[in-house]
Amino acid sequence: MTRPLEDVVVGISISQGEDLARYALTEADINRVTVELCRRLIGLGAQVVLGHKWMPGGVMQAVARFAQAYQTGANQPIIHNYLGWPDRASLSGAERMTLKSLVNIVEPPDAPEWRGPDGRTRALTSMRQQMTAINHARLILSGRWVPQPDRPVAGVVEEAVMTATEGKAIYLSRMMGGAAANLVAVIRGEKPEPSRADDLPVHKESLERLGACGIERLAHQSGLSANEMNELFDAQNLDTVMHLTSRGLRTLVQEKRLRGAKA
Repeated sequence: MTRPLEDVVVGISISQGEDLARYALTEADINRVTVELCRRLIGLGAQVVLGHKWMPGGVMQAVARFAQAYQTGANQPIIHNYLGWPDRASLSGAERMTLKSLVNIVEPPDAPEWRGPDGRTRALTSMRQQMTAINHARLILSGRWVPQPDRPVAGVVEEAVMTATEGKAIYLSRMMGGAAANLVAVIRGEKPEPSRADDLPVHKESLERLGACGIERLAHQSGLSANEMNELFDAQNLDTVMHLTSRGLRTLVQEKRLRGAKA
């Protein structure tokens, strides 16, 4: 079986956006798309990185279940699951042992720096930095645009900026709205929809950094032409998203231009 993305590590940023109902979508649709993206990427040989909480009947359990069919006897897991303090995976010791060769669960140790009024925010930023370090690329759909009241910037926005400014491949589509659609507007030099986040200093600075990258640079570091990147931005189905994402990744593999992941 051809596995053109073998050893490529792809982070998936997808969560429920504030405007999900406008697209006639539900949280269940977000979960289904997440699992389908993982299935397709793993089928091509890639490893996937997720920041979802592990709970009975959740996304991580579904991803792990089908991923067992793609185990090839390699020494490294094909799923990496990062959690931000104080989150822990809801798994028994026996379940962890069963999944050990398939899933790398990264749970941060309890540490003094996570305690205090902004400890959770710093813990999540640290988690996203670790995820960006291990990724070769990141695929973004939907997601929150306005951060929660006690956060300076939404997680998907922070992940997008980290990925783009570190020179790694980044793939986005407006098909499910949310943060992804607004990030596309910023990259194109357009104004995103007005929101309560507009006056938040970290949010504004993040968008300025992303906008400064420009579509030509981001397309190049993603293995696509600017026209192909625009086609991805405007894609309205998962087949097109995956076709262009895998095309870009294959180009980077063939040209040996993947920015190294750090395990």
